This record gives sequence, structure tokens and C-alpha cells, in this order.
Amino acid sequence: MHPLTVRTYPGGTIADSPPVFRKTFRTDHKATVTAPAEWLFLLTTVADILPSSLTAILFWALFLLRHIISFSFLPFFFIVSSLHGIIIASVVPSLQAAWLDCCKKYFSAFLRHDIVVVENDSIADLVNIDIESPSQIGADRLVNTIAAWHLNQVRQVVIDFGTAITFDCITDNCTYIGGTIVPGIAISLEALTSRTARLPQVDISAEINRVIGRNTTQAMTSGILHGYGSLVDGMVTRIRQEMNADNQPFCVVATGGMARLIAPYTTTVKQIEPMLTLRGLSIIYRKLTQ
Repeated sequence: MHPLTVRTYPGGTIADSPPVFRKTFRTDHKATVTAPAEWLFLLTTVADILPSSLTAILFWALFLLRHIISFSFLPFFFIVSSLHGIIIASVVPSLQAAWLDCCKKYFSAFLRHDIVVVENDSIADLVNIDIESPSQIGADRLVNTIAAWHLNQVRQVVIDFGTAITFDCITDNCTYIGGTIVPGIAISLEALTSRTARLPQVDISAEINRVIGRNTTQAMTSGILHGYGSLVDGMVTRIRQEMNADNQPFCVVATGGMARLIAPYTTTVKQIEPMLTLRGLSIIYRKLTQ
């Protein structure tokens, strides 16, 4: 049996497998996993909802199963009789091709419809795109746009707290008109601790009421939580003004892994939708296959 080594580092986990498994992907949690293409659909799904440590454990389990069961049968452990459709939305073209090939190879016999791939052309009837370069917009942001509009058919901004924090602006007729991109919380914390000599790593999950920190840890925690909360409020205020929505119905929808952490430090975030992207994928699939 080939050994599998798992190394951890601040912000993520790296799992390295023998050279025979040579499909590599990177998640928002900075977890780089080397795995067979047949595992990508599972690992990349759970990596966004499980801590990176649990993702590594799952990789371990799959690796061990690989040596107990013939590789060609491994994917069928994750097939249930109710699997009738697949939709793929990716911002990494090479991985999209790997997922598509995997799904076609192992799941085609179970599907009632062709595999749906989220691209500008395929969802043209579901969302209008009014920006200078529509081809540059990520599929995830369009999926979130469609989901948010089906929740609130008014002018709104969707804030996705991921590796980067994105603000996506949507009109009341489901037109995506652009947005902003801000470095994410993990990126900022990593820069603070790696680029300075005396600033420690801090736990930002602990609630902090004071803005003025009485020590270094409090100061850093306040800077992240209150600082990003104020950033969100300031951006939302200016976005609402530019969208001429000061006296119009307007919603702020937050999603992503850090949404619940930052929302209490804002005054503008009233709606948190952790499953917004999955809701959007479900809507798109139903609309394109009905």
C-alpha cells in the first residue's frame, strides 16, 4: 500500500497521495488535495461545508477504500437510487472538464436529462448580464444572483464571504450590473501574521463588543470583526445610492462561510442564506430541464 501523508498548515490542509493519483484542486479553505478524478465531485462539494481537517479525514477514508475495493467500483458507493440529475458550476475550466468527464463516465445511465453546465449562454434566459465583459463574471456569482432574485424580487446586493468578499448588485428585473471584490478575512489575517514580526494568530470566533482593543489580541480581533462590519455597511450604503434605491425596496443578502461571523457587526445585513449557491443551482437545473 502506498503511504498517504497529511500535512497541516495555518488555514488549510494538504493531502498528498502516490503519483498515480494526479488530479489536484484547490478549495476556498486553502486545502489542496491530490486525488483521482472520480473523487473530485465529492471532495470539492464537502470541502466547502466541512472544516479542512474533516476534508482530509474523508480523503483518508476514500484512499483506504481504494485498496479494499476495486477502483472502478468506488464511485458507486456514493450513488443513490434517487440520483437523476447533475449540474456543474465552476470557475476553474480544467476542473470543470474533469468533473464533466467523471459524471458522464459513471452517472450517465442514471440521469433523466443531460448534465447541465452553468455558462453565460445556458442561463441567458434566467439572468441578464449588464457589465463590460460578461465572459469575466464567475459562474458562482451568477448562480447567487439567480437565487437571490428568486428570494427577493427587488434591487439588492449579495455579499459572499469567501476567499474574497464579493458584492454583487442585482436590479429588480434580475439584471446583474456589476459589483466589488474585497480581500477576504482569511487573506487579511494571513497577511497580518505572516508579514509582521510580533502580531500573533488570533481566534476571531470569540465575540468582542469593544472597538478599542486593550491588548494586541483584542485590537486584531476588533479590527477584523468591527472593521469588516463597517466595511460592509459602508459599501452597502454607497452601492444603494448608486443603484438609486434610497427610497426603494432594497435587500442585503449575505452568504458564504464567514457570513454569520460578520453579520452581527453590521447594521445592513438582515438576511443570511448559507445555502444560496445550492438554491441557485437547484433553480437553474429545474428551469433548464423542465
